[in-house]
Amino acid sequence: MSTQLAAAFGEMEARLATIRTVNGFNTNLGASVLPAGTYLSEEDAPCVALYEGRPDDEGLMRMAAIPGNACGLDFQVDYVVQAFVKRTEPQTALDAAEDAAQDILRALIGVSHGALTAANLHKITGRARGLTKKGADVIAVLVFGSFKVNEKVYQ
Repeated sequence: MSTQLAAAFGEMEARLATIRTVNGFNTNLGASVLPAGTYLSEEDAPCVALYEGRPDDEGLMRMAAIPGNACGLDFQVDYVVQAFVKRTEPQTALDAAEDAAQDILRALIGVSHGALTAANLHKITGRARGLTKKGADVIAVLVFGSFKVNEKVYQ
């Protein structure tokens, strides 16, 4: 992983780790921030992890190079934050998912309004909630975003 990419992911993981009710959030997802790229299972809930890219049709996590920089390559980095949250009675699956999504969005946007020290043009691009079986207590929540990094080819 490039230095800029690792730094940006480290910064986002640190922001996710602040998600605690003692910090004014709705959930304690920050108590279990798993390393980037970790496969999550329902048994890990409540937890959150960060993934680079979005898989393409071949299942590869690709970063698109953006042409136009003579000293290096600019890359568009798409990412996904995935969380598994537990629903507690009398909370509905939708309420549990909304609490988690709101927390993730607040943490990623933060006081810097989304700016990352190690990357440019950070933005949130979408969110989703996984479908759950009737009576299930664990809900998957996803937040999608992107930013740009520059890989120096020439120093």
